Amino acid sequence: MGDHVGYSLDKTVERDLDAVIVGQFAKFCKVAGGHYATHVKDSSLDLSVLKELMEEAGFASADAAKALEANTARQIYENLRESGDRGLFELLTRRVAERARARVEGKIAVETVLFGYKGEELARCSFERGVKI
Repeated sequence: MGDHVGYSLDKTVERDLDAVIVGQFAKFCKVAGGHYATHVKDSSLDLSVLKELMEEAGFASADAAKALEANTARQIYENLRESGDRGLFELLTRRVAERARARVEGKIAVETVLFGYKGEELARCSFERGVKI
């Protein structure tokens, strides 16, 4: 995944291509939070998005609130890998697909694939053309 997700999605629509967004946890967290430019100079990580997704995945509110104290998304990721993500990786990947689908207004198919930091596939989500939010 590059830093210019929004631009890339816009260009795929212009060229009538389908989009596949592949990335790791920290970048996916930024896109899930509505940031389509993910470079550190263009956006910041909103840890409240992770807190919300953790609660949706069934984490206790107090445990999810601990995400707000993390120094980095990678720290949260490592904790989730150690203790179990309870479906959070699937939810995160779906949220990124939903954000991308909204950006392209359903004009192209969108697939998102989340990979771990050792190259392992963690989750995948896709929407066909014509499916709008």
